[in-house]
Amino acid sequence: MATPSPGAALLAAVTPLVLFHVDYQPGVSLGSGTTDVDILLSDVLIGVLAVVVAVRLARDGWGVLRPGLLLWALTAAFLTWIAVATVHPLLGGDYAFGEHAVTAAKYAEYAVIALAVPVLARRGEERELLLAVVAGWGILAAAVGLAQFAGLDVFDAWAAGRRQPSFLGHHDFAALSGATFAVGASALVFQKHKLAAAAACTGGAVGLLVSGSVAGLLGVLATLAVVGLVALRRGNGLRTVAALAAGVAVTGLALVAFRGNDLDDFLRFTGILSAREETTATGVETYSHRTLLAYLGLRLWADHPVVGAGWQASGEYDRIEPYLADARARFPDVPDEAFPTPGRRYGVQNAYVQALADLGAVGGLLLAALLGAAAWLGTRRALRGSWAAAAAAGIVLVAAAVLTAQGLVAALALDTLTWLGIGLVAAEETA
Repeated sequence: MATPSPGAALLAAVTPLVLFHVDYQPGVSLGSGTTDVDILLSDVLIGVLAVVVAVRLARDGWGVLRPGLLLWALTAAFLTWIAVATVHPLLGGDYAFGEHAVTAAKYAEYAVIALAVPVLARRGEERELLLAVVAGWGILAAAVGLAQFAGLDVFDAWAAGRRQPSFLGHHDFAALSGATFAVGASALVFQKHKLAAAAACTGGAVGLLVSGSVAGLLGVLATLAVVGLVALRRGNGLRTVAALAAGVAVTGLALVAFRGNDLDDFLRFTGILSAREETTATGVETYSHRTLLAYLGLRLWADHPVVGAGWQASGEYDRIEPYLADARARFPDVPDEAFPTPGRRYGVQNAYVQALADLGAVGGLLLAALLGAAAWLGTRRALRGSWAAAAAAGIVLVAAAVLTAQGLVAALALDTLTWLGIGLVAAEETA
């Protein structure tokens, strides 16, 4: 492989460092009135990337971005609407503008990663290096998660034998594991780097299982559909896809068994299973809790259908409080600990419902359009013969699936993967 350019090497070096939970990053806190601004290592690294990208664009022109114009237009529209949604609530009353302006800026900051891919990693080999870094980091995360599962008490590990966060947090861990699987599966179908690709698939499956994320499993299934379409178009690789499908099926069955108590509780909560042996709930159960929070988010959206209540407004108790009485009547079996209070803010914990509640139908459609366009363009390019595009489409699909269990939160590794996938798709459009 040819030596990568300095810009591509910088991007490859930065990527694993922004796929790391913010709690474990060094940083400083700067006070600004009633609002604190935390400057973390990831912020500094993305700032460096932004400067390098700006210099390259000023020197070489903007032509490299032209093939991905649809994605850049949707990105600009979505981030602009977030900015609008951070300001318009001021017209209607109390709103924590300072706090939410900081999170909006941090959320938009990560979009620099998407721009950096086509600008800095212009050669196919450089983008393959970037994918290798993601897969290698995912394998390392799976190893750490497996050690936590066995009892190693690092990075806020949960009790041995339970689902684990690795060094990312459960949902980010699942997203990275799914992305790792997407890289490996795409390479295998195109018969590239077979041993490394098999290791990536194995590491991704192990990480997904240890993270305990059903949403991540849905993303892997979507990725499997993409590589299956590619194999059909190419006329070979179908055996590889069948083997991958078998592996995913085993992982999925193990994951369902692993999360069996949570899923059983949810089925009883919905009434699908008989509740005759059910005892009174004494703790917060994952899926019923998420259903409750989604209900509250949708009620907020119903009152602000077009423009939303404002960026991150769904996490403010005062905005949710008018719906709590109805929620308690609708979900009488959900314990009190699951309901938001002034000192206990849960948010919506579903990016799509949150987008509707915070940003209205406009924001919800923009988010769906951005992710949908990236997945479609990546799949289209993969069908024309690009394994990196197949991996990029898979990363976007995994991120889109995990967003059903995670809200729009700034500075997550999930943000990194989302923008990285979008940037890879845009870069492959130039190939």
